[in-house]
Amino acid sequence: MQPKVLLLEKADVSDVVAQCVCALRRGALLVMPTETVYGLGALASNADAVSRLCVQKERQLGHALPLAVSSFAMAREYVDDLSPLAERLARHFWPGPLTLVVDASHSSGKLQTLPKGALNAIMPRQTCGFRVPRNDFLCRVIDAVGAPLVLTSANLSGRSPALTAQEAKESLGPRVDLVVDGGPATYGLSSTVAKLSGKEITILREGVISLENLQNAAIKTNLFVCAANMCRSPVAEVIARKIIAEKLNIPPDELEANGVRVVSAGIIAPISRPAPPVVRRFVQKFYGVTLDSHLSKGIDSSLVRYADNIFTMEKAQSETLRALYPEHADRITTLDPSGHDVADPFGGTGKDYRTCFKTIESLVKIRLNQLL
Repeated sequence: MQPKVLLLEKADVSDVVAQCVCALRRGALLVMPTETVYGLGALASNADAVSRLCVQKERQLGHALPLAVSSFAMAREYVDDLSPLAERLARHFWPGPLTLVVDASHSSGKLQTLPKGALNAIMPRQTCGFRVPRNDFLCRVIDAVGAPLVLTSANLSGRSPALTAQEAKESLGPRVDLVVDGGPATYGLSSTVAKLSGKEITILREGVISLENLQNAAIKTNLFVCAANMCRSPVAEVIARKIIAEKLNIPPDELEANGVRVVSAGIIAPISRPAPPVVRRFVQKFYGVTLDSHLSKGIDSSLVRYADNIFTMEKAQSETLRALYPEHADRITTLDPSGHDVADPFGGTGKDYRTCFKTIESLVKIRLNQLL
């Protein structure tokens, strides 16, 4: 018997979500759209459904099945010791066409509560793959069912992935219970599968995202923020670069090659203005570094989203950024751990500038382990 087909374009999406949730809970196999290729899914907490998925797809034993989750937070519920690298890559590429394979052997998260039969298919080698698809419908289904889905490409093993619902139906036919037609897949190429081990990234399957893009996103980013990005934050940037480079015993221009990025921005910064001559002069005099190439830039959502640490010069600036970007509030703090402001020396004497820069230097040293 051929599966029922639901066309999202002509349906009440909420109703389709409800139908999918009911089907998943009773152990059905569903074909659903993603941004890469069409996926074949089953509820991860239903061992019989997971086993049936393997049989119907003709998938070989020992080939791990990834989990589709709706957010990084859900992934962390299931593997509670996800690394900073995993979080960094998730911020860059989730939702999107990236499957992260992580060590799950020591996790005490909810993954261990899944039935043994399902776990054997999900993590036969003590690793688990997670992905947040860039497909609003699919994420709504995951949220509504309240658990991850085992999700693999909607085709028989060894065959080409389905790029449309019709192709998936032709490939799997009566092997599945329900097909959701969301139109052609956007990319038409499978997600990149990347295994994380410490700071190492290994591509297990090439896909939409290149290794070069992953390696660039893996660089730890520290962002310093002040008002105009013309004095305190650019000074913090060059001082931090100098101190970190000395700690790592490398030239400052090799920081990114060694996994650390330091940038600065301003909350109300003018566009592309150089640092004032007095700031450049004192930085050169006190630290032997130059700000001659610095041009001011304003903070934006990309800078905030991708930064691992966001240090502001004033408490009010932290509060402003947390209000603007509440989803990133946990990474926003004052440079001074005690919450005190770093006073703006603008318009002051040479002593005021020196005091400000020395304060920044001492605070950067306090934060050094966090910056690395």
